[in-house]
Parts: sequence; structure tokens; C-alpha cells
Amino acid sequence: MERCRIYSARVCRVAESAARALGWLEDERAVGPLCEAAADRRRSVRAAVILALGHIGLVKALSASDPETRFGGILGLGLLKEPSAVEGLRGALRDQEPDLRHLAVWALEKIGGNEAAEAVACACEDPCAYVRDLARETSGRMGGTRAAKAGI
Repeated sequence: MERCRIYSARVCRVAESAARALGWLEDERAVGPLCEAAADRRRSVRAAVILALGHIGLVKALSASDPETRFGGILGLGLLKEPSAVEGLRGALRDQEPDLRHLAVWALEKIGGNEAAEAVACACEDPCAYVRDLARETSGRMGGTRAAKAGI
């Protein structure tokens, strides 16, 4: 049993160190894997991941050319629930990829607040039906004025 605890502690330290190293590299390609690691059950690993993502700059990831990096940035911002990210996520609602616009609606709901609700309301007119439908449902939950006016 003692051997398992020692092994578990070492694995945890390795995961924390890997997250910190990825953050210090400041490489946008690390955002996706770090966002996956944000779901780790160990608090210390999640903390290291959050610091690494902050170091890389999730908002910066939103303007990356690679859709996977943009996905990681949107997901990370939603998980962190950082109100200062609303403006960047508002831009993500204009992404060429419908899946990313859909995820941006989710992230804005996670952040919450009036500014996020206003951004979600803008997506109620998205050309893609499943983005538009989520935006309308989300706007209704968030109390968006456009949703209320539309009777949603």
C-alpha cells in the first residue's frame, strides 16, 4: 500500500511539472492537452494546469489559426469562468467553425453575467441551427433581453 501512495505522489508531481513546463513554453499547441488535463481529479494538478493556461494566455488562443487551439482556448475560458474573457468569446461567436461558436455559447453561459448574456443573445441569429438553438435556450436561462422579446 505504501508503494502505491509513493507512486501516486510521484505521478502527481510529474503531472504538475508537465503542466508548468507546458505553460512556460508559451506554445499555443499546449492549450488543448492542458484543457484535457483540467479535468484531472487531483486539485494540485488542476491548479498547475490553470496557472499554465493563464501563462499561455487563453484569450490569445482564440485567434490561433488552428481550430483545435481555438477550441482549447474557448473550453479553458469556460472552465475558468473568467469574466474578463467575455469580449474574446464574443469574437469566438463569429468563428468560421460552427462547433466553436457552439462551444463559445456554452463558455459564455458558464461565465454568466449581463455582458455574457448580451453576447449570447447576439448568437440567437447564428446561421447554423444548432448554434442558434443553443444560444436561444441559453439566452432564456440567462435572462437575455432578446430571448425575452422573442418569447423564448
